[in-house]
Amino acid sequence: ATGAKDTAGTPYEIGIKAFDERRYQDAVVAFKDFTASFPKHNLASQAHFWEGESYFSLKDYARAALAYQEIISNFPGSSKLQSAMLKQGISLYNANKKSAGRDRLQELVKRYPSSPEATRAKQFLANNK
Repeated sequence: ATGAKDTAGTPYEIGIKAFDERRYQDAVVAFKDFTASFPKHNLASQAHFWEGESYFSLKDYARAALAYQEIISNFPGSSKLQSAMLKQGISLYNANKKSAGRDRLQELVKRYPSSPEATRAKQFLANNK
């Protein structure tokens, strides 16, 4: 059918728009809806990442860490992997799981030493001894 829209993009696009408008709760709902409906879609890892970012913005660090874990566990080839590791480490730290947060950040630095995320992880670790 010509002009048919790719329905997979719709909840994802709604989530991005909500995130951009700082409606983080709405963004979480849209991204969860997207990953539930399209768990293997090529944007699924991105949706988990933005779900994590939404929770992070809401200061719900425990849920943010879980969303980032989805990428780490299930999408090891994702372009968002290193960012997910960084943000998960910071989320764990902020959720009073400081040793787990430190471990994740140190793992990031060890696995991807020349990445910008590793640089940020080192800065975070240095500032949060």
